[in-house]
Amino acid sequence: MFAVKGFGFLFPLSFSKTMQERKPLQAKASSKKQIRSRADIDKSKKPARSKDEQEWLDQALMDASKNDNSPEIMRLIKAGADAAKKDKDDWTVLLRSAAKGNTQICELIIDEYRRSGGDANDLIASKEKNNRTALHWAALYGHIPICALLIEEYAKAGGNAKDIISAKDCIGLTPLHLASIKGRTQTCAFLIGEYAKAGGNIKEFINSKDKDDGKTGLDWAEHEGKAQTAQFLKSIESLANILNKEESNAFYSCFAECTSG
Repeated sequence: MFAVKGFGFLFPLSFSKTMQERKPLQAKASSKKQIRSRADIDKSKKPARSKDEQEWLDQALMDASKNDNSPEIMRLIKAGADAAKKDKDDWTVLLRSAAKGNTQICELIIDEYRRSGGDANDLIASKEKNNRTALHWAALYGHIPICALLIEEYAKAGGNAKDIISAKDCIGLTPLHLASIKGRTQTCAFLIGEYAKAGGNIKEFINSKDKDDGKTGLDWAEHEGKAQTAQFLKSIESLANILNKEESNAFYSCFAECTSG
């Protein structure tokens, strides 16, 4: 520990003398205008980035996202790349990171976007060409921590969690449908629990049908041979028919707590 006067370390006499001799120089230097590094300069006072420079940053971010290059994504986001920028298929870096299961990157993207003045709800609700959100993709691959992050951040920014959980893609599939198709039983339980916590009607939620085939999540689980998921959804359906809305929501909300860890 470096210390003087009670901090447990005594500087040598020669050192103290040297410091005394330097005081006039330090005082003189302090009178001069301090030179700050570029990183210390307020962003609003920095020269505006040219259109070409911004486009280069945004494209580099897209490339890093496609290659799942986490360190490069972090560097580019902090350097000012636009997290809301879309590629030719309307994919954002958040959509790709959610699909790949990169929770840390998803959190960084949302935090930096909010810090730069962007609306986190718009970013989280952004859809690719098939009208799927980041939550759709996280649910499809069973990335529960990312599902939890997206729902929490959406609600924190003032959005209604029910809207993002029940959002439908171009053929009417919700995140619950996609989790059911892949047999992600825990993800299904989590989504149902979060929908209940948000005050949604569970019976309506689990009986939501897609546009093309008119199938519910249970129908899809049975169609795809996901027996465990189908059995779980049947149980939920039976309970939804017995309990009233308040009772069912109180019961199902525990699913979110049990599966988010």
